[in-house]
Amino acid sequence: MSNCPVLWLSKSERLSEEVKKCIVHKRLSDYIATSLLKFNHTTQNKFADAIIKYELKSVKKGRFLFREFIKAYEVNPEQYTTVESLEELANEIKGVKKVLSTRHL
Repeated sequence: MSNCPVLWLSKSERLSEEVKKCIVHKRLSDYIATSLLKFNHTTQNKFADAIIKYELKSVKKGRFLFREFIKAYEVNPEQYTTVESLEELANEIKGVKKVLSTRHL
């Protein structure tokens, strides 16, 4: 137990300031933040924002949504450079179907 603060301190030094703030304000868990450690600060911030905004902190049918989101992103990061593309990926992970309307306004 005495190593826990030391381990967390070494991890926290590799987290972006934005991610640290999200942990302090309880918008992200330590578990999710730990999953972001392998990324640079810009990518950590992008993932943190998406995980919070698109509600990927939950578990659905035994699946950690944020993990699936990160794994899918890693397959082809160049594909997800816009907010819209990240939102599409998040919706795909959550199982939200995209519906196109043919109705004209």
